[in-house]
Amino acid sequence: MAANQINWLVEHFRVTIFPIIGQDIDPQKVFLEIAGTEPDEVHTRKDSDQQVLLVSTDDYLLQLVVQPDRVHWYLGVNPIPNRASTFPPFGEYREKLNEFTDLCHRWFNCKLIPEVERIAYGAGLFYPVDSKEEGYKLLHRFIPSIDLDPENTSDFILQINRLRTLDKPIAGLRINRLAKWLVLLIQSANLGITSAGLTPKRQAEAFTLRLELDLSTGQEWNKPFVSEVVEDLMNLLIQFGDEISLEGDIP
Repeated sequence: MAANQINWLVEHFRVTIFPIIGQDIDPQKVFLEIAGTEPDEVHTRKDSDQQVLLVSTDDYLLQLVVQPDRVHWYLGVNPIPNRASTFPPFGEYREKLNEFTDLCHRWFNCKLIPEVERIAYGAGLFYPVDSKEEGYKLLHRFIPSIDLDPENTSDFILQINRLRTLDKPIAGLRINRLAKWLVLLIQSANLGITSAGLTPKRQAEAFTLRLELDLSTGQEWNKPFVSEVVEDLMNLLIQFGDEISLEGDIP
């Protein structure tokens, strides 16, 4: 049985491409083509030559970030401050993964995408638990090689890159499978108005098991991918990330 028989929630997904340097990208055209709408907001940082375009609602954020050496798509929860919920989920991981893969499909089949020499996939998953002890018991199922005492363990973080080498679609291509595991305590407090001014009200506390995924093709690859295999590679990264969420820390 897989280590994970839990229903992960997801905070965000991210797909990143690293284009061959020197190609022109029109962020407005790309955003309209992929999102199907004009952005609500456009932000430009001249010091870093970065452009950010986004559409958002109270619970949803689709964001395109264009930098000279990389392009990110971010799909997830809108990080609005002072939410009532301590852990604002974008939704159930399995359900929202389909939405994200649809976004990737549109992007990797778009005529506006530049030539790519590297790609990456990221996701932030979490599962709320009732206590720190419950969180560490659950974490141990995913990393059984490490002895965790639920009663006397705190501030534990495991970040590990389990490299894999592909046989196909590109023989010898190395894949970084970086995962970060932790049990997290979140405290949130709303501000109240008193005679003394703004004062924090009682804090709400909640625990969660958190998994941060960051998978990518190896940096040693320094030539353009054939366009036909880029989406296949992205699907592999998503598949490897899904495997980690199910099986835990495995080679």
